[in-house]
Amino acid sequence: MAWLDGWLNRREITIDNTYVDAALSNFPVIVRMQNLAVNGNFESGVTSWSPSNCTATRVGHMKKIGSYCMKLTATAASAYAYQQCGGSIYPEFAGKLYSISAWVWADTPNTARVGIYPTSTGYYSAYHPGDSTWRLLTASCTVPSSPTRLLATLWVNINGTTAYFDGVFVHEGAPPDPWHFFSRSLSTGYDTRFTSSDGVTLLKFERARWDAANGIAEFYVKVPSVSASAPTKIYLYYNNPYAANNADPTNVWDANYKAVWHMADATTSTIADSTSNASTGTKLAANQPIQANHRFGLGQNNDGIDDYIATSGTGQSGSFTISGWLNKQGVSGTTPGYGTFIGSASANRLLIPDGGADLLAQMGAGNHNAGLAFPLLAWVHVAYVYNSSTTTAQWFVNGVAGATKVGAISLAAFRIGHYGTAAYMWNGFIDEVRLSNTNRSAAWIKADYYASEGGLLSIGAVQYPDQHLILEASYFASSQEINRVFIAGEDRSGNPVSGMSKLDAEISLVGERLEMRHNPAAYTAAVSGAVAAAILSRNRLDQRRAELVIPPHCGLELWDVLAVYDPVANQETFYRVAGYQLEYDTFKGAYFHRLQLCAV
Repeated sequence: MAWLDGWLNRREITIDNTYVDAALSNFPVIVRMQNLAVNGNFESGVTSWSPSNCTATRVGHMKKIGSYCMKLTATAASAYAYQQCGGSIYPEFAGKLYSISAWVWADTPNTARVGIYPTSTGYYSAYHPGDSTWRLLTASCTVPSSPTRLLATLWVNINGTTAYFDGVFVHEGAPPDPWHFFSRSLSTGYDTRFTSSDGVTLLKFERARWDAANGIAEFYVKVPSVSASAPTKIYLYYNNPYAANNADPTNVWDANYKAVWHMADATTSTIADSTSNASTGTKLAANQPIQANHRFGLGQNNDGIDDYIATSGTGQSGSFTISGWLNKQGVSGTTPGYGTFIGSASANRLLIPDGGADLLAQMGAGNHNAGLAFPLLAWVHVAYVYNSSTTTAQWFVNGVAGATKVGAISLAAFRIGHYGTAAYMWNGFIDEVRLSNTNRSAAWIKADYYASEGGLLSIGAVQYPDQHLILEASYFASSQEINRVFIAGEDRSGNPVSGMSKLDAEISLVGERLEMRHNPAAYTAAVSGAVAAAILSRNRLDQRRAELVIPPHCGLELWDVLAVYDPVANQETFYRVAGYQLEYDTFKGAYFHRLQLCAV
């Protein structure tokens, strides 16, 4: 399989054809990673985590991800730290698979593990074997129909024992170690790429949300062809420190999309349109409605009294499709009975019942009921499709086709959550509203529902290129450590690899950054090392070279400064660590580090 040059990691994304009834062209899929655990990497201390029968402290010397991890020490049996995830929206998780994953370090077996509780019954990972290493532990459960919580738990079961936890991630779906994606990506997310199944053909995508610190990312990817007969594969690439931003939001949405509002605030008074039409939505006033965080990320929360969002240029005289995700939190504060999804007048509105009753369209051709119920306090995907060729309109709820009605209609420029008078104001959440100037097919509507709902695709495990690297250091802005400096090593097939300088200008800032490349001419590790040494020489890092052999695990890292003292001459010289190699002494039966030193 071909690999996108310059990227060190990727994941395979599988689009399940189970929910694709007909082949789709230029279909936008949603790739979403959202950590429901707050402060899962403990960069903000141990806030949001409550200890039970244990002490919880933040430490830096044992961290796995970022700069800190959490240390738990049991003061009694069955000790744990816990966090309620998802706030008050956990009823929305019913019937879905949720997982917890965390990096765990322990030196005692059968004490450290992780768990997830949708009710008073928990689901647990295997115990850490206690071998003094970091291991990724995961647990999953299908949330029952009446969840009472979504609790993440970190366990230290044996009194007096200690374990370390880092990178806690709670999310919908199977656990694919999502922190690897966030920790290896640029802080901006600019190195994200998506390709077709060949691994190299780039796809258009929109980066709708990026919050690496809290483990939240949301992308919309334009897939040229989605098969109905077999799963469709695409790839997510990341981990390229030299990549520039390549997002292309407006070209994700085909020419039939007239507006796509993800419903997050552009400002407190506006919401942005992701298409090239730039149909900005304008709120009644600042924070009316107010942005809210919920299952699908960021959306709007209408108070049912006077909140709405006005749109312009959205009128359609021919075929159209309007869709959105709605969660009705209560009855209208003005006129009970219905809440308005979109509208502009009493003969140009889509109405959602207060609960359990039928949806109602009043679009100028008489009343049009969906024949489908709309529950309160639940997320529901609603679509209304009109075909001007047949003058037929049809409702869809959660991808299921509802009743049709024949009669010529048109769509006037509308408001979201309001139809023009104080009656039937929307009370609840609204997210992901889209308008097209075509009648989308039933297959498109169904796939769109499952794409947003999360059941259409799955994200696979981390993959590496053939030139997998085995020597690595990390760069932090607060210190003179190095990012991805590789002197010599082997790929997974045992082929020797060597380093290649990326930018000479970076030497004065953070030292020698080398990008690993397979060197077909390097038949032995010695030759590979010689090539690396030549690169160092070219960049004048070896003006004064030396070698030093030390025991492993002394804490020295690439580009550290160390003092070498000669007691006979009573002299001290300072060097930088330009490279290191782990070797084995067959006579002593011990490992050691051979440091290559250069001028400071």
